[in-house]
Amino acid sequence: MGIKGAEPFQPDQGTLDPRLDWTAGRRGIPYLDWGNYPGETWIRDQRYGGPYGPKKF
Repeated sequence: MGIKGAEPFQPDQGTLDPRLDWTAGRRGIPYLDWGNYPGETWIRDQRYGGPYGPKKF
């Protein structure tokens, strides 16, 4: 949260629920067929919407 798109970033390497990446876009992880999710540059307002992008409608 609050990390600019140009700042260095390493996705969490810990254990996560595998369904997470089918539901939400996380920075540095492929987003549908559009390449890696860039984070802040695709989010209108992180204070309102958080740091993730939706993958489901």
